[in-house]
Amino acid sequence: MDMNQYLSMFIDESNDHLQSLNESMMGLEANPEDISIVQVIFRSAHTLKGMAATMGFEDLASLTHQMENVLDLVRNNKLRMQDFIFDTLFKSLDALESMVEDITGGGEGKADVTAIVSSLQAIVRGEVPAAAGAAAEVTAAAATTGDAQISLDEFQYSVLEQSLQEGHQVLYVDVAIRKDCQLKAVRAYMVFDLLERSGEVVKSFPSVQDIEQEKFDYGFSLYYITQKDANEIQRMILNLSEIDKVTAVALDQESLSQMAQEMSAATAEASPATPVQESAASAPATAPAATAAKEENGKSAPVRTGGAPSRTIRVDIERLDVLMNLFSELLIDRVRLEQLASEVQNGDLTETVEHMGRVSGDLQNIVMKLRMVPVDTVFNRFPRMVRDLAKSLDKKN
Repeated sequence: MDMNQYLSMFIDESNDHLQSLNESMMGLEANPEDISIVQVIFRSAHTLKGMAATMGFEDLASLTHQMENVLDLVRNNKLRMQDFIFDTLFKSLDALESMVEDITGGGEGKADVTAIVSSLQAIVRGEVPAAAGAAAEVTAAAATTGDAQISLDEFQYSVLEQSLQEGHQVLYVDVAIRKDCQLKAVRAYMVFDLLERSGEVVKSFPSVQDIEQEKFDYGFSLYYITQKDANEIQRMILNLSEIDKVTAVALDQESLSQMAQEMSAATAEASPATPVQESAASAPATAPAATAAKEENGKSAPVRTGGAPSRTIRVDIERLDVLMNLFSELLIDRVRLEQLASEVQNGDLTETVEHMGRVSGDLQNIVMKLRMVPVDTVFNRFPRMVRDLAKSLDKKN
């Protein structure tokens, strides 16, 4: 079967799916826990893979298949979205767009995507890059001890960043004191005293004042600058008596930035929770109604994206241009008929020409609207551009 007749349709459909994938990925990055968005992304990727395989573009189909494998784990709650997964998927979309552009230009849609495929396969195997692994380990350590509130202000972050640039070690240290310890504040003081002999504590949670007053629950965390490595610091603290567990994680520039973003995102998500709970407590009668409405909306969402019949068709732009040219000729003939009708002074002819003028005017408006191109195809690219620019400059978009 000759597939060339379907090539233009494949290019148009692929561009639509890629635009949809980019928009959905942006939405998912803002709401990483929303599985419904993952389902939409998975379906678009699956459709794109099927079209590419049918048209014989194997590189495009193969890369999309690798994306599917990652998305399948996410939608089945076997994998949690993280920054490096988002970055890899966005790189995959960029590669797919380049392939489609190559096909549009008459190429075969081939590209060297070995590095991207390797990253996707590593994600499926659960092999987390070092920077992401360090950030995940820090986040997990903070969650274990309830220290999720630890965060850095701009000055503290700049101190850690500059220390890294000067060749120092930046560590995240989490210490758990034994539950049977009678003087936990004294034990914490011994840890701080030990650390300050070999470096500098930049930030701790709880604060030093709270620890001195024993306002903590047998555990504390801190950011630490030193020349010693993480294992050595961990051994030094464990040598103190009544220390139950120590976790020391070495941070680099990427993991420090990623971890700070995750901590601030977690804080932003947690902060509005209190007013919601208070309002629910003060108005118990309205809470079930709100929940029911939310569930109803959640159930109706799949219906909108389901098998509803399409109300649009694709028309080649050249055909619309031909239609406009033919209609221009028709307008010229209408003007000529109006002149002849005014000369002949025939009532029936004049009435017919006037009716033709009204119909052709309406037809002109429709033809002009058909030829218009939606401006959102241009502006829809801006959020992704802003996201990539903010990522490259290490800024929040």
